[in-house]
Amino acid sequence: MESLQVNILEAQEQFVTAEISPGGNRRWIFTAVYANPHSFMREELCVELKERASRYNKPWLLAGNFNETHSLDEKDHGGPIMIRRCAKFNNWI
Repeated sequence: MESLQVNILEAQEQFVTAEISPGGNRRWIFTAVYANPHSFMREELCVELKERASRYNKPWLLAGNFNETHSLDEKDHGGPIMIRRCAKFNNWI
């Protein structure tokens, strides 16, 4: 069985980032996200994660709850505001 090492690189209010080492030299970065439901806080999260993207030179997986939707199909209601929010989130990802 292969050993697994997890080294926490950073823990913030909306995310935790770790370097995962499953053995050998195959290290990668994992960020678990739980985005704040308030839009102004999610804006900060996007800025912070974008800044960190320039730091990591290993494969990086972002996963979790971003408290945003990819398309209007994910909601039972929508409108111009939701269309803009979906477009903004899609552009970010």
